[in-house]
Amino acid sequence: MVSLAQPPEDLRTCADPARLARAVAAGASGAVIVTTSGSTSGTGARVLLAHAALVASARATLDHLTDAGAWLLCLPARHIAGFQVLVRAHLSAAPLATMDPASSFTPAAFAHAAASLPAGRRTVSLVPTQLFRILGDAEATRALASFDHVLVGGAALDLSLAARAAAAGINVTTTYGMTETCGGCVYNGIPLPGVEVRTDADGRIHLRGRVLASGYVDAAGRIDEATTAAHLTKDGWWRTNDVGTWDGHRLRVAGRADDVIVTGGHNVVPSVVEDAIRAHLHDPQAQVVVVGVPDPQWGQRVTAVIARGLGREIWDEARARAARQSLRGALAPQQVPHSFIDVPEFPVGATGKVDRRWIAAAASAALDASY
Repeated sequence: MVSLAQPPEDLRTCADPARLARAVAAGASGAVIVTTSGSTSGTGARVLLAHAALVASARATLDHLTDAGAWLLCLPARHIAGFQVLVRAHLSAAPLATMDPASSFTPAAFAHAAASLPAGRRTVSLVPTQLFRILGDAEATRALASFDHVLVGGAALDLSLAARAAAAGINVTTTYGMTETCGGCVYNGIPLPGVEVRTDADGRIHLRGRVLASGYVDAAGRIDEATTAAHLTKDGWWRTNDVGTWDGHRLRVAGRADDVIVTGGHNVVPSVVEDAIRAHLHDPQAQVVVVGVPDPQWGQRVTAVIARGLGREIWDEARARAARQSLRGALAPQQVPHSFIDVPEFPVGATGKVDRRWIAAAASAALDASY
């Protein structure tokens, strides 16, 4: 447990995150409170990160990349992924450029910011939504291809999107982690040095190492013992909210445990269904989210929501029946969606994560209105 002899600073209310990152890198700060994005719960949790954990995480990334060079900050500095970009840059005394935090992310703004970096090696951290937008713009794609390392995390990276990036000459490293691990701690499925991984009988992912949070804190900055104990074991393992498989060498993340749909007593992992729908649509770039909608008979009804820039509509029965027939060749019966809904686009939070709670609520409301 971290000592609170020096009061922690709250990143959310800190006047200057860059100043705090410099203090962390210089060893002149204590613990930092970072609020999670709350993309699935709707409210963020306050996480206490010791100075030693933040530095251990930043050094592990720098050691893994060997020579990261200059850094470009494209993520909000008040969330862990963006803050750690600042810490890494200051810890390695590397050049740093930042996109305007007050402006929305656009491919043109990214290309402009990338051009401000000095010649030489360079690294950037992105979320999949940003990568998707960049690949739709030729100039921004060329700019991204000039980076030696492109770290992509914060959400699952679709295989087709990764393939598009590779075809464009972009060196993508997928990262897995969370605020509670000071950001990414597993790169391309391999834990960073000093990070241990295991899964339990339910497939829940557990992590251990110096990068772990000290726990959750209340509004007064005190450790919330009950909430922390639900995740942090006495022997130092952090029980995440994610499920996956671990073969002793590589971690494969299936998704969040609370995203799993329980229908008729069967567990359905949304990512498996989402990949099958993209194949059915012959559109590997389609943005698909599969959610569970309350159902009196099945508990939850598997529902596919698809954002392709079209209007908002529920597929008619003939179209849905054809889709289900096609998907039965690739999915188990309980995995096949009952309903399909087109929407113009998905809402995303400040960190670029798709808001699954909003999508599930919108799907439920749309289906209720159709009956």
